[in-house]
Amino acid sequence: MPSRLSRNLFSAGMCLVLLSLMLPLNLQAQGGATGAISGTVQDTSGAVIPNAKVGLVSASRGELIRTESTNSSGLFTFNLLPAGTYTVQVNAPSFAQTLLLDVAVRVTETTRLNVTLKAKTLEEKVEVMADVAPVQTADATTGESLGGQTIRELPLATRNFQQLLALSPGASSSLNSAAQLGRGDVRINVNGGREDNNNYQIDGIGANDPTNIGELAYTPLPSPDAIQEFRVSTSLYDARKAAMVEVTSTPS
Repeated sequence: MPSRLSRNLFSAGMCLVLLSLMLPLNLQAQGGATGAISGTVQDTSGAVIPNAKVGLVSASRGELIRTESTNSSGLFTFNLLPAGTYTVQVNAPSFAQTLLLDVAVRVTETTRLNVTLKAKTLEEKVEVMADVAPVQTADATTGESLGGQTIRELPLATRNFQQLLALSPGASSSLNSAAQLGRGDVRINVNGGREDNNNYQIDGIGANDPTNIGELAYTPLPSPDAIQEFRVSTSLYDARKAAMVEVTSTPS
């Protein structure tokens, strides 16, 4: 008959196994800077379509990662999405399947879509380019996002991506010395504020220097080739955004 000590050790071992299985899921749900996709599904007359099936396919992985159904107002939302490109597929009874290609998601932003389904005549599938609203209407935050291709193509004398932060309206920095060795020391001021009022995050994790809050003077910086995008929020951002400068690295 097993002793009390053996039973206690077995229980402790099972707890550790369950914790190890749950921990990666929690980390995946909480970590990283994310965006969202939301939209409305309607027919050609403008009437909304409830209970339409909306699937989200990752362009980089080529697989279906999320599914949602439209509500009674024809609305759907995908939250907490890593920055990147997606395909949205929409199906509803009596309508042809519609695919929206190259839907871009940027950190802290909500991409708005208007999906119009056509009545099905034969077995039919419709592919369209995403009809993304040109104006960000989800919140009042102002700022600028730069994608990885732009970051790699713009000249950087010292390979320090911080030199590009001043491209955002309202942000400014001192001139960089092209002859300076190393990455250089870039000081960023936003809307006339002090440089130590800034807040930096890399992949959703705070990256401010421990001794110089609001600066990246001594923090190891990612190579421009490893950055998928960054966003500078210059005004009207809320506490949920947590950072004025958010950097997202390219998935490995």
